[in-house]
Amino acid sequence: MPFTLSQLNRVLIPGGKLLLTTPNVYSLPSIARFLTGRSIADPLVEFGKLRGLGHMGHVREYSSKEVSRCLEASGFVLNSTHYRYHQNASSKKKALLSLAYRAVPSKFHREMVILAEKVADTDKFEPVVISSTAVQ
Repeated sequence: MPFTLSQLNRVLIPGGKLLLTTPNVYSLPSIARFLTGRSIADPLVEFGKLRGLGHMGHVREYSSKEVSRCLEASGFVLNSTHYRYHQNASSKKKALLSLAYRAVPSKFHREMVILAEKVADTDKFEPVVISSTAVQ
């Protein structure tokens, strides 16, 4: 994500808007997979997408805080973060999940929708350094 954001920064004009959607690592399905001992994103499934789709899909899911840090380090300011889920009740499992989404705070929904604005030119990803005392 950081490299992609730095490239988007490169081609956007100052004040340009970025609309980004990405899976939410803290969504209900991700939490359920974690609690049952499964990987959040199965590497075999994701790498298997190379043959069918030509790309690997989302091999890494992010939290809103991680996306915010990547945006900031890439010369963007975060304007807003919203969460959503697709109300597809084509099966009992999906209908149950849709019902669960309505019962929990939106920060547990499947997808993040982020609006950001370019505030600085950057020719490369600049990591945000956190002091060791702040991490403890």
